[in-house]
Amino acid sequence: MMPGLDCAPSDAPLDLAALRVALDVFCRLWTYQHLEIHESWVTQRETPWVHVLGGPQQDLTCFLEAVWQSVGGVIEMEKRPGDGSAYERWVQATRGGLELVSYHWGHYAPTLARLHKEGWERARGLLNHDLWLTSPRKDWKWRAFDTMVRLDESTAALSDPQVEATIRACIQKYVGAAAVARMGTDNTQQPRHPTPFSHGHECQVCCGPLGDKLEAIFWCKRHCGFAAHVDCIRDWCRGRANRDAPYRNTCLQCRQPWLSPWGDCVEQPRYGKTCPCRRRWLTDDHREAFLAETQEAQRRMSEGLPERPRPPLEWHSLY
Repeated sequence: MMPGLDCAPSDAPLDLAALRVALDVFCRLWTYQHLEIHESWVTQRETPWVHVLGGPQQDLTCFLEAVWQSVGGVIEMEKRPGDGSAYERWVQATRGGLELVSYHWGHYAPTLARLHKEGWERARGLLNHDLWLTSPRKDWKWRAFDTMVRLDESTAALSDPQVEATIRACIQKYVGAAAVARMGTDNTQQPRHPTPFSHGHECQVCCGPLGDKLEAIFWCKRHCGFAAHVDCIRDWCRGRANRDAPYRNTCLQCRQPWLSPWGDCVEQPRYGKTCPCRRRWLTDDHREAFLAETQEAQRRMSEGLPERPRPPLEWHSLY
């Protein structure tokens, strides 16, 4: 990611081709991250992808989602400029997303640059047989190679300087020069609420118990400590139209900027595909059967090898 690139004038139309390239870069990386983190949650073990990237960085994943969702909103506005209250709400929602991106860019840009720099070495690490001992699939070599290629291609795309230039142009046009200027600064701060439990043990959306698994909880770390189940936040977001999207960019309680799981993962019923995080285990028995299959695969693959137990999943919070 190259800082300091020129931005388009605020009244100039943006390059749709460049916007689509930027959308593809961030959407592809987010999709892989999102699916791998979900699988890690299901199995309670880091997937090989999550392992080589240093753990399930949920906040980084939320940032990637904020970028591609905002760029997608810009594309729609550039293709079909209009007027009226509905269009103005769409503009406000997209502007809110871009403002959030500008606020967090300085914090995550070094992480993205490091992923690009180390992408190939991290991808090669996926060929380590030990990482696949908990996979329920027999064809681990094909899976390892396929995952290696996906990771390398996803991180290599971050090197295109035009991608950051396009993001800056979007922010310049729809938010302003001040937002572009702060993109080079890490605007984050130490969390006032490093864990959600000091503010009670109930989800403030469904009022059910939060439990003790941080991967299933999202909370306002830097401001008020509002806490809820990740699935509750996603479902709450899905129940509202895209044009009402400012809720995505601010805490549901204190309305301060946050990075939350927006809940807009891909649902393609016409293709017969649904994001795994939208599925629900019918019963606990279904989940236990899946985990039993995973353990059996580990036993088969490790026959004749020294025992190398994988550590349990540890969930990371960047700030």
